[in-house]
Amino acid sequence: MRMEESVRKPLPDKENFIHPEMTVLDVVSRHRETEAVFKQYDEQAGECICCQALFEPLKNVAANYNLDLIGDYQSMSDNGMPPGGVEELWETPQTLNDTWGYSKFDQKWKSTGEVIWRLVEIVSKGGNYLLNIGPRGDGTIPEASIQILNEVGAWMDVYSESIYGTTASPLNVQSWGVCTARDSLLYLHVLNWPKDRKLEVSGLKNKPLSAYLLGSKSKLEWRIEGSSIMISLPEAQPDPYNSVIALQVSGQAESDPPIIFAQAMDTITLGYMTGVTSGNATKRFNRKGNFFISRWSEPEDQVTWTLQLDQAAEYSVRIVYSAPNESVNQEFEVEVGGQKLEGQIQPTGIPFEYQVFDMGNLQFQEAGTYKMAIHPSNALEGDLMYFHSLMLIPK
Repeated sequence: MRMEESVRKPLPDKENFIHPEMTVLDVVSRHRETEAVFKQYDEQAGECICCQALFEPLKNVAANYNLDLIGDYQSMSDNGMPPGGVEELWETPQTLNDTWGYSKFDQKWKSTGEVIWRLVEIVSKGGNYLLNIGPRGDGTIPEASIQILNEVGAWMDVYSESIYGTTASPLNVQSWGVCTARDSLLYLHVLNWPKDRKLEVSGLKNKPLSAYLLGSKSKLEWRIEGSSIMISLPEAQPDPYNSVIALQVSGQAESDPPIIFAQAMDTITLGYMTGVTSGNATKRFNRKGNFFISRWSEPEDQVTWTLQLDQAAEYSVRIVYSAPNESVNQEFEVEVGGQKLEGQIQPTGIPFEYQVFDMGNLQFQEAGTYKMAIHPSNALEGDLMYFHSLMLIPK
């Protein structure tokens, strides 16, 4: 397929008037808040052809995935899945096979189980599953798509309570699967059924009240072992794709912060996944910058990590970030165990191209648990930086 160059004619002067002879470029140029994605589809070739001739003039008009978020939610890359922790509204556009739109040559359909697993993982991370089905040119849906959707629908008939109206998991990473939550009720999506029929829920601060199989209300026995809750499961997994255990706890569910276990001779990377944000500091995503932390402008906007060191050690500290021009010279601090390192934002040039800067040295006098935090030194007018990570390098 080819996109023929259109003949441009004079346009009416009225700003919001759309004339029949306007091109797409004309329309979008006049409605700058529109995020434009224009595609032509070649059904026989099985390819999507982007109209690049339209995009070049619009690169400063339409939403740009390489810049900071200007809307109210973020979109992952195609079929993208975050490791977790995104603290703003987000969605991920995904396909049922390998193709956007219809292609008779693409028969690499995802299994029903894979679609269900993706659904629960996305919801457990606070996201929205934007699922593409690719109808044929006459509007009919491929039979394989219908079968997958019907089977996912049958699962939802039983377990929709664990999906609709739920929030992201309050738990840290669990070996058996993922969790969705509704206030004090946790839905444990057991993707890996334990062979010993003992489901360990670790790191939960709340007292458990009851546990049962969702869909049958069959009560399950549980006990507390150390900092974990052990739930006894039936021998057979009730659902072949994803069985769900409902766990009622006292109060709003909370977990212990993740602990970074470190040996003194290893480089320690403190990043997005293991940090705990407070104040307005927010874990975010950008298609160019990937996962980062920003939106901090007050000293109480901070990120904290919990370190467990096996022995005394000294480290050289480096910070990795990108910063908008207006953030240059703003001050921040890294604090741990009564020590403080002070930094000043340096120019990094192109947005979301991270650079590494030295901050100084830290001395840990003995083995043990340490809380390490980073935050602005004082109140700022704008954002401090797009933070990527701190690196502790043994000296």
